[in-house]
Amino acid sequence: RIFEWFSIPQKIDVLTVGRVWSFRDVTETKKNVAELRKLLLAIEQSPVSVLVTDKAGRIEYVNQKFIET
Repeated sequence: RIFEWFSIPQKIDVLTVGRVWSFRDVTETKKNVAELRKLLLAIEQSPVSVLVTDKAGRIEYVNQKFIET
């Protein structure tokens, strides 16, 4: 499992009396990001042109092969 953690000081007036710690499991997020990176690399290196648009038809992404043709 992969966790992110952070803390903030717990203060009374100006005196720090402790810390409040928070932890979050980011295992799935890290796995998904790694998979997306693999997919992007495959698209960038594809021998065919790739064009991605939004619903309105605006171009959001093109790969290098698209630019070359």
